[in-house]
Amino acid sequence: MKEYTLRGSGFKLRYFDFPRCFIYGEKSLPDRVYEELRSKQDRMELVKNAGHSMAWENPEELALAISRLCRDCGGSKA
Repeated sequence: MKEYTLRGSGFKLRYFDFPRCFIYGEKSLPDRVYEELRSKQDRMELVKNAGHSMAWENPEELALAISRLCRDCGGSKA
């Protein structure tokens, strides 16, 4: 298991060495953690017209984002 500390936040990610996938709401940006994760080439999906409450604000787009991540990160075929 590896560990990575996000600069300036003290937030630690512990992870296995396989692709990591994150979903952010478009209205949550700009976000320092998002930019740092993106720079590490983690797989990112943005949900349009949504902030932190993506399932409430845009459930259809969230479902599509989850489907794309499952497909692209080696999960189940969606």
